[in-house]
Amino acid sequence: MATRLYLSRDILPGVTFPTADAGWEKTAGALTGRLRGSNTDPYANTGTGNIAAQGTTGNDTLLTRFLSAPLDVNQTIGTGTIKGQAQFLESAAGLDARSQTMIRVIKPDGTVRGTLLAMDTGALANEFATSLTNRRIPRVAGTALTSVAALAGDRIELAVGARQHATASGNFQQRLGVNAASDLAEDETATAANNPWIEFTENITFALPDMLVTQEDVGVFYVADDAVRKMRVTQEDVGVFYVADDAVRKMRVTGLVVGVFYREPTNTASRAQAFVVG
Repeated sequence: MATRLYLSRDILPGVTFPTADAGWEKTAGALTGRLRGSNTDPYANTGTGNIAAQGTTGNDTLLTRFLSAPLDVNQTIGTGTIKGQAQFLESAAGLDARSQTMIRVIKPDGTVRGTLLAMDTGALANEFATSLTNRRIPRVAGTALTSVAALAGDRIELAVGARQHATASGNFQQRLGVNAASDLAEDETATAANNPWIEFTENITFALPDMLVTQEDVGVFYVADDAVRKMRVTQEDVGVFYVADDAVRKMRVTGLVVGVFYREPTNTASRAQAFVVG
């Protein structure tokens, strides 16, 4: 089963990004975000704003970096291929710039476990337009990866930027955020502000965070896909709980006086043990 991840502006709380790879000649101004497993994002889909180009032919300007949730078990990543779509612009056609993509596996201490996709040093092709327009990341759909034996707790880092093929000054933009109704199409012509994404051909599994709520008098809890692994609520007087399919693996509620529970109707058999009340 393929794994599609979304380029979200949502920030991972309490997570420090690793040092950017030395292959990027310019990193100042780059934004950080989250590789999400679902196309829901509390932030609107928008451009990064102008990020100044490095200015020299053959050099790379980092625009955005994203980290995934931690892996839940040891697993080898990179046995298949990668494809993706995002939108970029260059402020002037003379920049002769195109997308640059790097993907690494990062250890919990912030060091690099291994590189799944190294930088592309090829000739100019798939040049940016001067308005935000679809481009592939990486430039060739179905690009092969280098496998990395990742461990539980590691994260996937996606770094995206622009490689110049001319010495010129100007700015770049990249659109990110995933709250649109549709994902970006697999083309290099569309301009609609849909969801940017990358997709591995292999199945990658992640550990979802836990959620603990205590001493809440009245609460309304909406738990969407990819939200939490475990949810525990204690001393809840009145609670309304809506849990989307495949969201939490286990929910425990104690001290509940009045409660309303709603679960998505699909796959209810597999979720029969999701709620524990008492």
